[in-house]
Amino acid sequence: MTSKRKRSPSIEFVSWRRMASPPFDKELEGDDNFVLCTPQNAYFHVSAAILSLASPFFKNVIREIRRAKRPMRLDVEESQTPLEIILRLIYPVPDPVILDFDDFIDAYKAATKYQLDHAIQALRKTLKLKFVEQEPLRVYAVAVQHGLQEEKEMAAYQACKMPIQSWPSCEEYDNIPASRYHDLILYHKRRGAEAAKIIQAAEQPCCRHCSTQWLTSYQEAAVRALHEAPTTDRVFSFQFLTEHAPSTWLH
Repeated sequence: MTSKRKRSPSIEFVSWRRMASPPFDKELEGDDNFVLCTPQNAYFHVSAAILSLASPFFKNVIREIRRAKRPMRLDVEESQTPLEIILRLIYPVPDPVILDFDDFIDAYKAATKYQLDHAIQALRKTLKLKFVEQEPLRVYAVAVQHGLQEEKEMAAYQACKMPIQSWPSCEEYDNIPASRYHDLILYHKRRGAEAAKIIQAAEQPCCRHCSTQWLTSYQEAAVRALHEAPTTDRVFSFQFLTEHAPSTWLH
């Protein structure tokens, strides 16, 4: 078991707030007002019509509440931040800016739970554009957990830019089989071996007057680097070449 990470401030201190941010802070007119209440007693005033259009889950809940003539309110398990994220993704307002991966995870779980397809697709786009490069190991685990094949492959590729021994410990791996983490390790090693073969297969210069020592030195260093980080582009940089190809390459 991995140790639990400290949650982002937006999650930890959400209990200090009681009023939702605009446009969810004001009661709507007529019978369209539907209240979502968080465990911290933050009230979100949301359009029942918008919720019903965006979510089969909420459509059924609202219909049952109206049939039973109960108050138009639902207590939810989510805290304020993930709830606000998914609501902004289905409302005609600017999309939220998600700064922390913890917030993303909670928002994605909520969007899946409430069958908010538009929010799910928007969150997947954010995952690919922002968090795959920032948190590849965590994204891989979340993608495996939720069956996100494209995101899983993208995260695995990014993870191969780092040596296995430098991979951080992630609590998200507690939620997936150990075999899937092992798959990632094997993928890293397989890509490293394949990349090394390409470098080793490079042909020697055809000029008989040119020294090949520089190429041998470069190939040996590149093979080591690619075994450690198979998808790194560092081996193609001029800096790497000058570091590992000695001055004899000029003679």
